[in-house]
Amino acid sequence: MAQSHDKERDDAQEVTPRDAAPENAPTESPKRMAGPDRRVRLEQQKRRARRINVIRTILLMIVAFAVGCAVSFFVLPRTSVPAPVPGTKSLVSLPGRVTVTEEELDTPIGTYTYKGNETVVTVREAIEEGMSLEAARNADGTYDIPSADAVLSIARNNFLLADAQERGITVTDQDVSAYAKEVWKTDDFAVIAASYSMTKEQVANLMKESATIKKLRDQVVASKLPAEPKEPAAPADGKNDDMKPEYGEYVMGLVGDEWNKDGNTWAREDGPYHEELKNYTISNDGATYSAAMAAYKVAQTQRAAAEQQISTEWTNYVNKILSDVTVQLGTLVA
Repeated sequence: MAQSHDKERDDAQEVTPRDAAPENAPTESPKRMAGPDRRVRLEQQKRRARRINVIRTILLMIVAFAVGCAVSFFVLPRTSVPAPVPGTKSLVSLPGRVTVTEEELDTPIGTYTYKGNETVVTVREAIEEGMSLEAARNADGTYDIPSADAVLSIARNNFLLADAQERGITVTDQDVSAYAKEVWKTDDFAVIAASYSMTKEQVANLMKESATIKKLRDQVVASKLPAEPKEPAAPADGKNDDMKPEYGEYVMGLVGDEWNKDGNTWAREDGPYHEELKNYTISNDGATYSAAMAAYKVAQTQRAAAEQQISTEWTNYVNKILSDVTVQLGTLVA
């Protein structure tokens, strides 16, 4: 299983939520594709669809804060790949198989147990975790057996959704729309669906779940993310070390309680801004562009530290929830 998580981590470094909704998203349905390039184009769609599982994990499990934000992964405790147990309907073995027929789509291939309640995951559900059945269908009418990661993704997302429900967390259509626009830059679910070989309904459900778990994270994580600092504009005259009021106002807006405005001096000297700006001349009346840029870099560092702290708190919370979880997998593609 560790190998699966390593692969997921590598893929996640290549994909961020901001990559998820390209401006020129393809709208052509796989069913309408024709000609000699159809197989190649379908495979390209499948590759994009497989990436949605990584994106889904980021959205639902980590709820990434910005491009470049470190993404933390946890290991599900007591996860195992057992041999099929006679008389157990929850798990099946498909030895030597890499595909299933349409009649086998409802075959159980995994189970997860949360607070004593067992839930079965079928081949169909695992496929639809990342793409539509139409996109997943091979030329011969069969379907590739989903990877173990698809079952794990369903399990861990549902654990958090159950926790959110217990806390009374709900989202409105406006919440979902705002979340989609923030992360995907659009709330047109049809556009997102066309880009990732999913149905509009699948995307709508994904966005609702994502917005719900974001609310859960915001509720349980104590640390708050500061506003992203805006880089100061360089002086038009090129004089970076001339005192100017606009740069003084910019610096004062960042240093906060480290500055005593009434005394026009530092309120304390143990903060990160004082450490970086102590050799610059700043006052209520002005500062230099160089000082403003130094303050900007401190603000960036502070935000990155807050992101890391939030990520750590969220991961610890998720791991606490999963401490009593059991996931069992049938014979799946690794």
